[in-house]
Amino acid sequence: MDSIGYVYVHNNPAGPNCVSILSRYSNGTLTPVGTTVIGGQGTGQFVDTQGSLILDANRDRLFCVDEGSNQISVVAIEPHGVLKALSVSSSSGVRPLSICYSRGRVYVVNQGDANHAANVAGFSMHSDGTLKPIPGSTQPLSAAQPDPGQVQVDPDGDQLIVTEKGTSKITSYTIHADGSLSSPTFTPSAGTTPFGFAFSPKDRSLFVVSDAGTGAATSYRLEGGNISVVSGPVGSPQTRAACWVAITKDGQYVYTGNAGSNTIATYNIGTDGKLTLQSSIGNNASSGFATEIVLTPDNRYLYILGATFGSSPVSLGAFRVQSDGSLMAIGLTGISLPSSSSGIAVI
Repeated sequence: MDSIGYVYVHNNPAGPNCVSILSRYSNGTLTPVGTTVIGGQGTGQFVDTQGSLILDANRDRLFCVDEGSNQISVVAIEPHGVLKALSVSSSSGVRPLSICYSRGRVYVVNQGDANHAANVAGFSMHSDGTLKPIPGSTQPLSAAQPDPGQVQVDPDGDQLIVTEKGTSKITSYTIHADGSLSSPTFTPSAGTTPFGFAFSPKDRSLFVVSDAGTGAATSYRLEGGNISVVSGPVGSPQTRAACWVAITKDGQYVYTGNAGSNTIATYNIGTDGKLTLQSSIGNNASSGFATEIVLTPDNRYLYILGATFGSSPVSLGAFRVQSDGSLMAIGLTGISLPSSSSGIAVI
């Protein structure tokens, strides 16, 4: 059976950072191919965020946080899924957690530490993969240590959004024509501990946030730089720690991965943007706790990292997405990843 794409996993080991490569096949199964060192340093610990490893719009470059060296690695995806490290740049802060890409620019949220405040920073990307800081793009969050969850640019490229788990706020910035950022605007989250989020590919102003504090999800609308609640928080049988979010390309279904209850919740998104809980199933596809999730480009399969939050290897699970949005587990064998593995991307 020929490979139809690849899955990449951010390993974040203590020492040189690296990414695992797995071939994927038309039936959803995976085969490990190898591991590529990407340039910066990892920490050896799970990165508690969404978006530590992302793709550009063309799906031919990866961006990865190097939390241990306060850097960002840019990696080219070559034929047959092979990775080639292109550049390593300062993240313009301390402890980069989450990255996003939009229109030739990269933005990162840095967690900070006891001596350095959290911030966001932007970079322009050159054709050779190097990153150049954008003047005026380094901005604060709502507090020195707000425990950021994820950073993302809206589909129109006009607004930068950051969830803050520690303050239960959603912070937003206007992106100017040169890539610089406005001063931040702080919107109270409807749910507690907003974590991961995703914009709807169909309704471009709509985004859905996982509420880790209550195991719920909330939909919001972003219009003219203003954020308003559409629906939620909509709870599920999940316990606390609904953290990771993926939305189907038709904008009809949203999935949240919940490490606390080791489940995946499926919500239906109405034409008005309102959420309805469809189901909540156990993560029986991987042996660890449900963490970051990702859909294949054709939305036929959902892959999930099974973290252990300890020294045991991380597993990788797979579900087939049914026509009604429900998930059917696929057995994967022979896949074992470092205990610190965190981010996941798929082409």
